[in-house]
Amino acid sequence: STIYDVLMVCGCCIDLVVIVVNMQAHTLMIGKHVMRAINSLRLIRLLKALQWFSGVHLLLRACQSFATSLFWSMVLLTIFMITGSLVAGNLLSVFILDDLQLLEDRVWVWKHYGTAYR
Repeated sequence: STIYDVLMVCGCCIDLVVIVVNMQAHTLMIGKHVMRAINSLRLIRLLKALQWFSGVHLLLRACQSFATSLFWSMVLLTIFMITGSLVAGNLLSVFILDDLQLLEDRVWVWKHYGTAYR
């Protein structure tokens, strides 16, 4: 833990030096981004603190385990929604094009179900 803290302080100091140098000359942009990425490793310290909260770990593991199932269920739901809208649009196109139906009803159906471009 102490070695990790020393490395983080050194990384922050190097990051500060890179920022000061970049203010004077804009030639070390890649180094700046690398130092920022290394500096973002501070989140590991947060994960160490979360070890005391076993409930949070359990929640994160549960979210990780159901994430793929949630993704594929959303894909399946999207497919069903698109299929349903295509079926409804095709079935209602006959009603919209029928001259025997009231124009007001046909316009209402067209406004609500007639096109996907609006």
